[in-house]
Parts: sequence; C-alpha cells; structure tokens
Amino acid sequence: MKFLDAFFAAGAETVIGDDRDAIRRAVVQAWQKATDFYDLGSLPLPEIDFGLRGRCAAQAGWRMSVHRGSRKASQLRLRFNLQAYAAHPAEMLNETVPHEIAHLIVVLRWGAKCRPHGAEWRSVMQECFALEPQRTHSLPLKPSRTLPRDFIYVCKCRKHCLTRIRHGRIARGQSVYRCRACGDILRRSD
Repeated sequence: MKFLDAFFAAGAETVIGDDRDAIRRAVVQAWQKATDFYDLGSLPLPEIDFGLRGRCAAQAGWRMSVHRGSRKASQLRLRFNLQAYAAHPAEMLNETVPHEIAHLIVVLRWGAKCRPHGAEWRSVMQECFALEPQRTHSLPLKPSRTLPRDFIYVCKCRKHCLTRIRHGRIARGQSVYRCRACGDILRRSD
C-alpha cells in the first residue's frame, strides 16, 4: 500500500488544485508521521522551495550548526520540481516526498555523516513509510538545459565533442582529459 493512498482517497486534488498546496500537505503529513515514528518531538517544518528544474524531482538539504560542542541540523530545506509534479503527481506525493523527508530524518537522528542512501535511510523508508527504498526516480524528465558541445578534440582512435566548460579548463591548464577507449590525451583538432 502506498504511503499517501489515504491522502488521495480523501479527495485531495492533484493537478486541478494548486500544485504547491498538494505538495505542502504531503510534506506536512509525511513530516508528522516521521517525527512521531522516531519520537523527535515537535520540530518545525522544513523550508519548502519550488524552484527546482531539470531531471531532478526533488532535493533535501540542511545546514549544520554547532551549539556547545555538539553539531545539530538546522535550516532544513526541501526543493521540488513542479514540472515533475505536474507530469507525475501520484509518484511525487507517494514516493518522492517520503524519500526526501527520509533524508532529513536521517540527519536529525544519526547525523550528517551517514551515506545519502545508506542503511539508515533505507530503514526510514522501510520502517516508517513502508516503501521500497529506491535511490533514484524513474520519471521521464527532460534536462532544464543542454550544453552545446562545439569544441572538437581528437585522440588516437576518434574525435570527441567537448563543452565550453571542459575546453576552458584545458585552455587554462586546469585539466587534462583522456579517451576512455585508448587512454590518449585529448588534443584540439586543427
């Protein structure tokens, strides 16, 4: 059973209503469930931002503060991609929101040194949200932009099209790139 099936059964709008309100309600519900499950007390909700674009459906973030020698998480933040929500509202609410909340719970409970999708995160996904832990989503999202590959470099076996960024690194002497196939250093085509 999906985490927010009750949310949808209660008549919550997905695409028709305000997308931001639906995500906020899902965050509130998942946050309350997780903080109660792990007995974390009454913590303030994380800041919610809707400016994420591209292939990423959502992100969890935090800043650590030091108080009397102990480190604790402060300024918890969630970022959501509204285009991903508009295309796949059920997946975003049922899977992505709990996925990102689980990251914040791991930081609050075990600290920021845990692996992003390690054992602690997997246990939160399974025990608290009763979801199969998956590192990445499978939503067919398009990148927010693509970088043109206008700079032609060659090696012993073929030519390579590099971006302006990689070309600039080579020109400034900051990087050397090698062909993965032949191991030759890439050099600018004449």
